[in-house]
Amino acid sequence: MTVIRPNSVSGINSITVQSGNSLAVHKANGEIIRTITASSGVSTFSSISVGTAYTDNSAGKSINIGLGASIAQHNDNTLTFGTAGDPRLTITSGGNVQIPADTVKLQIGASQDLYLWHNGSTGNSNISNITGDLFIQGNNGSGTAVNQIAVKSNAAVEMNYQGTKKLETTSSGISVSGSGTFAGNVDCTSGRFQRGTATVQDGDAISGGININGTDMDASVIMSVFGNDSDFTRISGSKSRNASVGSHTVVNDGDVLLSIKGFGSDGTDFEEAAQIEMQVDGSPGNNDMPGRIVFKTTSDGAASPTERLRIDSSGAVNIGSNPAQATGTHTANAILTAKGYPSGETSAAILALVRGNNTTSTASGHTLGRIVFSDKQAGEYALIEGESEHNAAVGDTPGRLIFATTSDGATTPSEKARIDMNGDLIVHGTSLNNSAVAGQALQIHGTTRPTLILRGNADGNQSGEIQFADNSGSDDNNTGIRAGLIKYDHSNNAMSFRVAGTYTGLKISGTNGRLERTFGGGSGSSSDLDGMWFNNDQAANGTFIRFWQTSGGYGANQIGSITHSANNTAYNTSSDYRLKENINAITDAITRLKTLKPSRFNFKTEPSVTVDGFIAHEVTAVPEAITGTKDEVDSNGDPLYQGIDQSKLVPLLTAALQEAVTKIETLETKVASLEGG
Repeated sequence: MTVIRPNSVSGINSITVQSGNSLAVHKANGEIIRTITASSGVSTFSSISVGTAYTDNSAGKSINIGLGASIAQHNDNTLTFGTAGDPRLTITSGGNVQIPADTVKLQIGASQDLYLWHNGSTGNSNISNITGDLFIQGNNGSGTAVNQIAVKSNAAVEMNYQGTKKLETTSSGISVSGSGTFAGNVDCTSGRFQRGTATVQDGDAISGGININGTDMDASVIMSVFGNDSDFTRISGSKSRNASVGSHTVVNDGDVLLSIKGFGSDGTDFEEAAQIEMQVDGSPGNNDMPGRIVFKTTSDGAASPTERLRIDSSGAVNIGSNPAQATGTHTANAILTAKGYPSGETSAAILALVRGNNTTSTASGHTLGRIVFSDKQAGEYALIEGESEHNAAVGDTPGRLIFATTSDGATTPSEKARIDMNGDLIVHGTSLNNSAVAGQALQIHGTTRPTLILRGNADGNQSGEIQFADNSGSDDNNTGIRAGLIKYDHSNNAMSFRVAGTYTGLKISGTNGRLERTFGGGSGSSSDLDGMWFNNDQAANGTFIRFWQTSGGYGANQIGSITHSANNTAYNTSSDYRLKENINAITDAITRLKTLKPSRFNFKTEPSVTVDGFIAHEVTAVPEAITGTKDEVDSNGDPLYQGIDQSKLVPLLTAALQEAVTKIETLETKVASLEGG
């Protein structure tokens, strides 16, 4: 066997001539590479290396060139192209071309501008370019009318259809041109973002910039903010009266800045049911934008909403079909104003406070609603409360109003007055002392007796009363209940004053204003024999009654009085000379006196009592002593009786007596003269 060791062939240690005329080629490690047999004369090498290149391969079939470059076929019928002893590109048995190593880039172009590679550390696959724009282009279209995705050198990304840009990303967001259809029935048409199968217009025939429709709650807008800060979700509406987007012109009073509307289908189209509007409320200026919120609803039978409530720029709440016009010192500054419903100018304003939904659950004393007056610092000062008077049922809802105030030094309101189910007003108490006056009374409780009761339509006889009640009960005739009484009787047009229940006292007639005192008879110290008492416990002398005349243009003149001393009473009429004129002596007194006809008679009401006196119409000598006219009657035919003031006969009697005395003295003188002669 002959051994040849060629030093010029890389990777071959020796060529050995074997016995049998065969030739063996060995690797550097002694492994046989190929045998050339004598019979065939030629054999195919598994590997051929030129220079120092060597690439290990599973099939042992390779061409190694230079310093590590190789082309190798593997047992899985793949072909690899390698450098530095490692495969860099693989052609599989199926014809696929692979770059098996991560971060190894496929570079395209004379300046290697385009790179394709996979980043094993991030898991991302990349296509990038160094200069110019990067286009990914479809095969449909020709010339400039192509379909492509372009990554521009200015950092924008474009999507083009037939050469027309449909979408572009910019530094400020995304610009969409035309329409786009996305997953979940979402598209963008004519600048409108739409979610749903069709564009749906509202009752104002507006499709809107965002149109969401569907058959379930997915047709909703839900906004959420997550963050440990003060950020929040919001819906904003802005308006400028400048027609150029982004430019500003001041808005006007009444301009609507944002409107939220609710529409319902009437079977044909959508009709508006309610609306909330944010409006300008006044004249805006620089850094000055007064606003109001207006709430509208549509009445039954109508197709458009009407204003029901507004909160104006001052914070005042106006409730009504139109802005309520509050006037006056207090109402002009009212924070809450309600206007009548519906829209009539004569409709009353109604504020309802409702307790629950079932009247059968309301028991006696349950609170139905409460209005509290308080401040932010100190607390409650007063309240008005509606309560149930008794257990309620459908069709039977007795109620009462409670008025409570906070006393000095206290912090909680306590009841001071109430209006009960009968309409009685009870002050400083919770029930009527005299239940017989229910439905007719205003009652004021004292800290001690008596209680004051104001009663209207007493006994149903067109009368009113002020009662002073000591105890409780229901009997109008109980002297313990009605210890005192002032009563006006409309049917008899009179005012009565009573004490001790039904005891009849003083009465003022409404017909002529006269003062009456009806009293009983009998005998003994307990009998009511006195019509009226006057008592002066301050001085021995005084005036019980004065009589004045203020008519006729004479001023206020005292024309009479009843005075007293320690033991006597004087009945006085005016007689001051300063009140008189044309004063003359009475000269015919005896003649006039002779016309008087003194009589004895009895009054028809007392047939057993005979008295001395005069018949009024027969006293013609002193006419001022007589009142009335003979046989006079009133409009009903009832007699108006004449009267006489016999004291007015005294001047005539005195003058007649003086005349008689003069005559007597003359006669006495004559008699004396005759007797002396």
